[in-house]
Amino acid sequence: MDLTSLHLVHQVVDGIHAIAFQRDAQGGTNQDFAKRFFATDFLRTCADMHRLVIDLTGVISLDSSALGPLVPVSYTHLTLPTNREV
Repeated sequence: MDLTSLHLVHQVVDGIHAIAFQRDAQGGTNQDFAKRFFATDFLRTCADMHRLVIDLTGVISLDSSALGPLVPVSYTHLTLPTNREV
């Protein structure tokens, strides 16, 4: 998946990649796209990003199966497991 998708916003600031889901006028995101992104495209798309922030604003819900390799570290932050945790 290309990060120029109409459903994704991608910025790089000081070497940190920030990905957000495009929001509609009511502040919501395309839920099906968000689930599909994490289930099928996330690892391939973000494999070369060493520092990554994912803004989940507007994402109403994601079940644990949709999050794939992401591990929650707080209710506002997610992180990838280290090599020791895999």
